[in-house]
Amino acid sequence: MSEPEARFRWGAATDTGRVRSNNQDTYLATDSVFVVADGMGGHQGGEVAAQIAVEGLADSVAEATTPALPEGVRRANRSIVEAADRDSDLRGMGTTLCLVAPVDTEVGRRLAVVNVGDSRVYRYAADRLRQVTEDHSLVESLVREGRLTPEEALVHPQRNILTRALGVGDELQLDWWELAVRPGDRYVLCSDGLFNELGDDQIAATLRRLAQPDEAADELVRLALESGGRDNVTVIVVDVVGGDDDKGGDDEPDDGDIPAPEVAHFADRDDDDDSGGEPPDGGGSSRDRRFRWRVVGYLALVAVILVVAAGAVGVYARSNYFVDVDGDEIVILQGRPGGVLWFDPTLEEVTALAVGDLTPALKEEVEANPEYASLDGARGYVEALAERIEPIPEPTAID
Repeated sequence: MSEPEARFRWGAATDTGRVRSNNQDTYLATDSVFVVADGMGGHQGGEVAAQIAVEGLADSVAEATTPALPEGVRRANRSIVEAADRDSDLRGMGTTLCLVAPVDTEVGRRLAVVNVGDSRVYRYAADRLRQVTEDHSLVESLVREGRLTPEEALVHPQRNILTRALGVGDELQLDWWELAVRPGDRYVLCSDGLFNELGDDQIAATLRRLAQPDEAADELVRLALESGGRDNVTVIVVDVVGGDDDKGGDDEPDDGDIPAPEVAHFADRDDDDDSGGEPPDGGGSSRDRRFRWRVVGYLALVAVILVVAAGAVGVYARSNYFVDVDGDEIVILQGRPGGVLWFDPTLEEVTALAVGDLTPALKEEVEANPEYASLDGARGYVEALAERIEPIPEPTAID
């Protein structure tokens, strides 16, 4: 069956959430590409990294072809690294990225999916929700190896540690899929603020109930906030429609398994050659391809162990502030609640508030360790907390 002409209807929504002081998520939705980026890094670095990635892709993917998309992601990675090198306040910034776009291939029109990090792409078809992308995180690696159960991964203290992200270095690996273009399919791109709050059944029920993509996107964000809203949350819902809006079909089963991803590896050089690496299914002899993938495997191992473990883990562990109770005092600490590997939180400052000033509900809120990307954000929360404390009434004198 010939590939249908791809047309899309979409809706998008984003929210800072109920705990964060700023929104480090950014998205892009056009006729030719859909992108969600979830930034990380202190001093507004996450916002900057995500914005650089999205703006770079908007400029570079006008030509929707198989080589153009991974090359666009490579250029985005390089732009983030260069921006961090120019501005010391942005050192350590990075971003996840997931992308969906129609592409022209040798076999006709296909739907490309690209992923770096733990933002996700889902496909909803034949009343089933399937996760297309694979999370590039420490706990998901342990789940795939059978060392953690999915349930254990949900509450693991190191569940937010990424093994891949844009901006952490010149080495970049991305996952890549080419899927059939099938009218009737619905895709969801989202940051982890959605699936950390809602289960697959809740997401699927919303997609089933709301036919309009903009309404579905708004409702998914609303439900994530209602369930806690502990992180920024961004959702794009994309419906694939045909020329006559029929359901259509393809030789790929409606509820079939998602294929394993191809992996593209890039290692930027400091010369003027902008070719970077090669996308999957590149040219060359079979001997050259075997050699290239052996090199990729070795470089990937080195990158994960040396760059990610020593760099991204440290950056992630320190690029955060949270409020906590310490004895009778309310304090601000730098780091992550519970610590990350050998990086323990350190005391940044003792606030003017005392535990005795708080109501039981406010004390419980502080003990939940609200987190912020900057020290100013944590201080702002403490100031707002002080304003929420009801003054103790003066005792009435009895004559």
